[in-house]
Amino acid sequence: MFRTPLIMVLIMAFSGCYITADADKVQHRSPFVSKKEVLGVTLAREGLHYYSKGRYVDAELKFRQALYLFPEADNIRLNLAVVLDRVGQYQESISNYQKLLGHDPDELIFWAGLAHVYVSSGDYNRALKIYRQSLIKALDDKDFKRAASFSESLAALNFKLGFEEEARCYSELAYVLDSGQLQLENYLKLLVATNQITRSKSLLAALEPRQRSPFVMEQFAILEYLDGNYQRAASMIANALENNHNPGLNLELELIKELIHNRLPDLPASDEQFVDSQSAEPVVESESDKLEQIEEEKRKRIERISNFLSGATVLYWPEEILTELKEIISQENEA
Repeated sequence: MFRTPLIMVLIMAFSGCYITADADKVQHRSPFVSKKEVLGVTLAREGLHYYSKGRYVDAELKFRQALYLFPEADNIRLNLAVVLDRVGQYQESISNYQKLLGHDPDELIFWAGLAHVYVSSGDYNRALKIYRQSLIKALDDKDFKRAASFSESLAALNFKLGFEEEARCYSELAYVLDSGQLQLENYLKLLVATNQITRSKSLLAALEPRQRSPFVMEQFAILEYLDGNYQRAASMIANALENNHNPGLNLELELIKELIHNRLPDLPASDEQFVDSQSAEPVVESESDKLEQIEEEKRKRIERISNFLSGATVLYWPEEILTELKEIISQENEA
């Protein structure tokens, strides 16, 4: 799926298949299991292990070896297709998905994987077509969870291509079909990114306390910041930072906090700058040490903001905030 981590496809592929135990246990429990089957299990497990470690070339080799032993094993072929997509061998990945669909043309996991390859290779029109057809099929099957996933894939791809209205429609449909936390956050993120302030606030106001995750609080803070309510934005960022365990989100929260600090200088820009004046021991620094520290902090600030602006999540941030971040870099470079 466009937004589903590829390792999840691997896990799904093995559900219900014969790879359910360690190779030595299979051999011990049943004297009728052939050495070939034990080897196939071992190779497939090694492939999964290498994939989980990011060693995709090694994973590819293991899945190839396992598929050589069992060329009709769709679960192994699916895993190989996923890895080939991951390492950029798109045509061979497509070929494997087409073989899988030849065995079972109604299996939506195979269609989802094929669409993902087309996205990876930049063939967006084919990907959109497959996602639309798969969404219709999932709705016909009353498989609303999977339909929501296809709809979210369509939302993400349409937004990437600049079709904001279509993206909002599909994201809203995904949220209607599956009103879980992930779909809520994706829909909210898209509303904020496309400057749908009124709709965003209405959605946020209707949320229960349990739904107000650190990510949701971040979106709250962004809206308050855009409205000029910097103190409220700061309070929400503090709440999010206190409850957040995601390093990637933590960086975003700190960046917003830094923007708020520019508006409210009395607010510390980072938790690291809080000092207990009663317990802290005085530190004697020379002027050169102070200047060096200031330069190092400036360098880190520029690097942090630059890395964020070159990342994928920047696509979903309001342009007004991105402009401010770019201005901070420009000012720091001129200072």
